Amino acid sequence: MIHLFEDADSVSLLQGAGASSPQAVDVPIMGELATFDGAFALSLDTARQVVQDFVRGSLPDALVWRRL
Repeated sequence: MIHLFEDADSVSLLQGAGASSPQAVDVPIMGELATFDGAFALSLDTARQVVQDFVRGSLPDALVWRRL
């Protein structure tokens, strides 16, 4: 899961492929467990590429972010 904090009042999740993780998984976030399903699961290679693109200052327009 990749979170995008655009400002102090908003957070979005990068939409995943959907089929990569059909079961829900619990992910520790700030001391609490948050449950995510395949809608937001990414492969390690995809996640790594998105983070590398972000660090370089660009994100592909094709990414779909879902605001929480």
